Amino acid sequence: MPELAHSWEFSEDRTSITFHLHQGVKWHDGAPFSSADVKYTIERIMNPPKGMVSPRGPVFKAVIDRVEAPEPHTVVVHGKGPTTLLLDLFANGHNAIIPKHIVEQDPVNALKTQIIGTGPYRIKGTPTESLWQYERNPDYFIKGLPYTDELEIHIIDDAQAMLAALLSKRIHWSGAFLHPNLDGDLAKSAAQQNANLIHGPMPGLIVTHLALQSEKPPFDDVRVRQAVSEAIKREAISALGNQTGAVGTGNYALGRWKMSKVVQEQLIGYGPDMKKRIAHAKKLLASYEAEKGKIDWRKIKIQCSSNIKFSCENAQVVQQLLKKIDVNIQLDPMLVAQHRANEVSGDFLMSLLGAAFDFDDPNDTFGQLFVTNGGRWYQRRSIPEVDALFEKQKFTADPEKRKALIWEMDQIVMNDSAYLVLLWFDLHHVRWNFVKGWTPTPNIRSTNARMDYVWLDLPELPHTQ
Repeated sequence: MPELAHSWEFSEDRTSITFHLHQGVKWHDGAPFSSADVKYTIERIMNPPKGMVSPRGPVFKAVIDRVEAPEPHTVVVHGKGPTTLLLDLFANGHNAIIPKHIVEQDPVNALKTQIIGTGPYRIKGTPTESLWQYERNPDYFIKGLPYTDELEIHIIDDAQAMLAALLSKRIHWSGAFLHPNLDGDLAKSAAQQNANLIHGPMPGLIVTHLALQSEKPPFDDVRVRQAVSEAIKREAISALGNQTGAVGTGNYALGRWKMSKVVQEQLIGYGPDMKKRIAHAKKLLASYEAEKGKIDWRKIKIQCSSNIKFSCENAQVVQQLLKKIDVNIQLDPMLVAQHRANEVSGDFLMSLLGAAFDFDDPNDTFGQLFVTNGGRWYQRRSIPEVDALFEKQKFTADPEKRKALIWEMDQIVMNDSAYLVLLWFDLHHVRWNFVKGWTPTPNIRSTNARMDYVWLDLPELPHTQ
């Protein structure tokens, strides 16, 4: 679905795209939107200013050669080769276009204080930690939209409170990103109790990970990393934690590049015989300690985010599973801002959090997680063979030949066990049936997030009288 561009076409060799932008589009401060903003945004993602991290920068750089803005309403993106991912990169809410005239004055801090876009709603008042208010943008370039005059986003960090707000109609729609337990228990229960509540899945590729800092002992030794991986029964995250989802490897477990179960079960940490895996893990640790000395597990902690519900709860599951191999470790809870900063800086030994992706494509997943200096390369484990395979598969046109390269790459990183994929988890939403016009699309962070076609089929509501 086009947004700021009304049309586009590929070059004859399928390596570049020319976007034709809407005319008359304005930023919320009245400044005109142009191709200069698009070029600036893409180049900023690829080469972030000093002091910033761009998780998706390596993915952009993997497939994009350069960007040109020949005139105010035309943008040409030149790729390094033919790939289906080239267009997908721009159909992604993570990569929203930003205002050059504001950001270039203070590249790192400008958007922390000035919330501005071109979209159907503009910010109203000063956001707080619990409430963001928006009002209809009278200058929105699509006439007649949005359908509603105001929009409120209530930030509720307790699942029970969120459910109470839904049932009382204080809120009308909930995306349960921070509360995956809202899917199976609270949300389904609410929908069963009230036929006017709609519960369903939201599209999105999000992985729960346990990153092991491979630059620091004892995780600089593959035997220790493999022992940890062998001890963790991935299915337990769904059974004992608060998430539902699919067990998989470095590729989305339900997508086109997923590894076959037969091949997957041969990998470290994925075999079906837990008794055998536990024995292997103990043997690996014994081998390490005979050579390098006993590990003092009391000094090793799993960092987790106390305000991201699945993080610390799943860390507790991992904590219990590791006891099966006589590894007793503690949790180190902290706010997610500090936790993610520690992952980026490498200030951790074990870290349980998550990472979001937008495309079922290894250029995205492997480009972020496993390629040297990738955007989410938290484990810091450089494997030249994987880097070479990544480059080789990028522009391999034959799907079966590409899949063979991808599986080879996937097997190497899973057996290396520095970045442990625990679960590709599900997202869910709950909404009242009077919320009309909201349609799940293949990318949770794309067109369905604008809310411009959403309207309420009630003359008045208790909390807006």
